[in-house]
Amino acid sequence: MAGNRQRRINGEMQKILADIIRLEMKDPRISMMTSVLRVDVTNDLSYATAYISVYDNEEMQKTTIKALEHALGFLRSEVGKRLNLRKTPEFCIVLDHSMEQSDKISKILNDIGVRDE
Repeated sequence: MAGNRQRRINGEMQKILADIIRLEMKDPRISMMTSVLRVDVTNDLSYATAYISVYDNEEMQKTTIKALEHALGFLRSEVGKRLNLRKTPEFCIVLDHSMEQSDKISKILNDIGVRDE
């Protein structure tokens, strides 16, 4: 039962964070190619880790993550309001490289002649 609730909260937080970053944050340091890949909340809702992908150069990735870390108070406040939780978790932002790795693997497979079927 708690697993279903936690998955629902994870999904809702992911959607809310993505909407805030994409539609409401006007910080020029945040890349337009920023995605929230997933959010993992602890069982007691004390902490949430947001896995962020920035499909841009390394410098822009670092700049975007720093800007998001600077805005953690705002992000936490907005998520708390929209989810109507009694206790809003502390956020941690993590740069996720899985999209880049997937892209590299696809290019390698394409280069050696392996095709999707």
